[in-house]
Amino acid sequence: EERLGRLGAVDPQEGLRETEGKAFADTPEDAGQALRTLVPGLAHAWSVFQPDRGIGFNGHVLRLPGGAVVVDPVEATPHVRSTIASMAPFQGSVLLNRDHARDALAFRQLLGCPVGIHRADATDLECLTPDVAFEGNETLFGCLRTIGLPNQKSPGETALWWEEKRLLALGDALIRRTDGRLAMLPTDKYADPA
Repeated sequence: EERLGRLGAVDPQEGLRETEGKAFADTPEDAGQALRTLVPGLAHAWSVFQPDRGIGFNGHVLRLPGGAVVVDPVEATPHVRSTIASMAPFQGSVLLNRDHARDALAFRQLLGCPVGIHRADATDLECLTPDVAFEGNETLFGCLRTIGLPNQKSPGETALWWEEKRLLALGDALIRRTDGRLAMLPTDKYADPA
């Protein structure tokens, strides 16, 4: 039971394994210092701590067969940016909802790749104009299926499903609390909390 309570990543071949260090920022000291491996060869994360909310925001890199994809990029140290850039080539960057544009413009410039978001959120971005607008149930980059999630905090909330690797990327449909447990957002964040 203790092993399951620790931070870990699911490897399709090996099951749960412990991750060295912290993959997510629970305090300002944890934030943005390194790119962490969640699933070896497939998924990586970095975090930036948000003191006003008391949680870390996370960006991810998925290593797909045709090139890497950045998901919900957050601010990163020069070292993390350099490490991410070394994973080239990049196919694109995907935002899972309108509130996750965060550092997408800087990553678009760094990596030279297009930014995509669900069509329902595409006109609500303040800091950039997306290059691609997708719908639910589309395939991006040859293997990521978009899943539109209705009645979330934004009309375009999307999950990405990589069936072959059994990997699911979620934005705000499910969050990780600082105690490591999963939770839903507070009910006032939803269009329809029922």
